[in-house]
Amino acid sequence: MTRKDLPRAQFEHRYPLHVAYVAGLRALAGSVAFVALWLLAGGTVVAVISAAGITIFVAYGVIAVGRAREILVVSPTGIVVRGWRRREILFAELTALRLAYYSTRRDGEKGWMELVVRAGGARLVVESEIDGFSRIASACFDHATKIGLTLSPASERNFAVALDDSVSMGQKTGFGTTRTAR
Repeated sequence: MTRKDLPRAQFEHRYPLHVAYVAGLRALAGSVAFVALWLLAGGTVVAVISAAGITIFVAYGVIAVGRAREILVVSPTGIVVRGWRRREILFAELTALRLAYYSTRRDGEKGWMELVVRAGGARLVVESEIDGFSRIASACFDHATKIGLTLSPASERNFAVALDDSVSMGQKTGFGTTRTAR
């Protein structure tokens, strides 16, 4: 079954709960580290730096937990995000689409993708940790192609690889075969 054969219905996508747990633990560890720094070192400068660090980690934790509670609904007309902050992306109003691949390893393996969709003043960032990421990317790519939206060469390459399940992660970064968008 190809992606063109999928039924034209709504699909719900969620981030796995373990992603929120890991992010929450990171936020807690970072906050505890800055509190410890504040208590051990003291001083005004250290207090200001520690307060900023604690604020950043707490915000990261709140955003990660909020994202884990979100539900992305992909329909033939767009994407609706239901959760603590409701957003709607209409495919007919697409203004920008970017698919980026990030890896912490030199060989390009063990990375993640980030899909950025802009439409009608709304912006949505979807990370590849979400279930059904390729379905979301495919729907966005199909509609961008349909309306003639220009993609960057990197996004074209990443879409070509993301929509081809037979290609390895290392090829997403260009270490393998270079592909063009369909």
